[in-house]
Amino acid sequence: MKNLRKTLGFKVVLCWVIFSFFTQIASADVVTTQEGNITTSVLNSDTSSEGEFDILDGYTHNVVGNGYNWLFTDTSGNASNISGTLNLHDVFFMLVNQMGINIGANGRINAHDANLILSTLRITPENFFNKNFEFESGDNAGKIVNNGEITSNQLVALIGHAIENNGAVIAQLGKVAFGVGSKVSLTMDPEGLIHVIVTDPSLLDTIANGALFKNTGNIIADGGQVVISSAVAKEVYIQAVNNEGVIRANSIDDKAGRIVIKGNKEVRIGGKSVISADMTSGLQDSGTSGLPRIDIQSGDAVIIEDNAVVSANAVDNSDAGYINIDGHKRGVLIRDNAKVLAKGADINSNAGRVFINSFHDIENPEQIIDGYIQGNHGFIADNAVIDASGGDKN
Repeated sequence: MKNLRKTLGFKVVLCWVIFSFFTQIASADVVTTQEGNITTSVLNSDTSSEGEFDILDGYTHNVVGNGYNWLFTDTSGNASNISGTLNLHDVFFMLVNQMGINIGANGRINAHDANLILSTLRITPENFFNKNFEFESGDNAGKIVNNGEITSNQLVALIGHAIENNGAVIAQLGKVAFGVGSKVSLTMDPEGLIHVIVTDPSLLDTIANGALFKNTGNIIADGGQVVISSAVAKEVYIQAVNNEGVIRANSIDDKAGRIVIKGNKEVRIGGKSVISADMTSGLQDSGTSGLPRIDIQSGDAVIIEDNAVVSANAVDNSDAGYINIDGHKRGVLIRDNAKVLAKGADINSNAGRVFINSFHDIENPEQIIDGYIQGNHGFIADNAVIDASGGDKN
């Protein structure tokens, strides 16, 4: 058994084919073949499978979905490790493993006209096939760690008790969603906007990096959406969100980007952060998808550290976007040399809007070149810049 697994390099295919081989002949839900280091699975119907899911470094698994859905639940009792390449074609693929999911530095998931969800929370096959994406915790509080690269032009969603991205998640013209908690739902509204709703906080009360959601890598969905929602138990002091990397949803053609970051506790935008929904083409307010927007919301505090940049700027012949920063309890803290920008570009553009919503009085409001303060509470450092100026169109 061990030698055969090593030869195939893709453990789940081996386990599943062995114990399901005879039923596969009758139902032919998935036909799996192996040639050298390459495994290919072809779906002939919607399928729910169980087994062990690992892809070794140097190995490839191709999934040809033919428009069907595949839910795979790893029941091995160990975390799933993707160190090789998973290619998804024309399929909605979901991997569930309560013990955890790890994508190694050489791991690649390429979703070609395909949707992908990785989750350490449970979902029933009925809910998955009916696109009722309701996730809830099981017996284990696994986390998802991405050190590799995930790409798609549709949906990429990571759901778990904790998520750490040190690699790249890229969905050009698509949607990237992260939900951190013990009960999470994904929904889509009639306008195509994705919503991540966390109704119960994560079961984790300690975590090595101090945040349930941490990003040091790149999360990119130009012309699309990035949505992050994270909830910590009330009695635990852990950051809900800590971003040290790049989160970007710039516009493409007439499609504006949108970024939503929500946490019930502290949301930290670190000093190396770039959060960008800039206009990179001539999109104006009459565009088919509106203007770019960034919402950063916390039930506790939003902290924008030294040198961090949050921007929804315009380029020539386009309008700038909207930035909303909301710290409900302890307010908004914008440190030295941090920049919050929604600037117009030229005479043919409009400036954007920056809203700061807090609970206490804003200190140093003179640092706001142009923008809006609603409510009270917050501190803006002497060298910080909040600027929604420029643009003379109106």
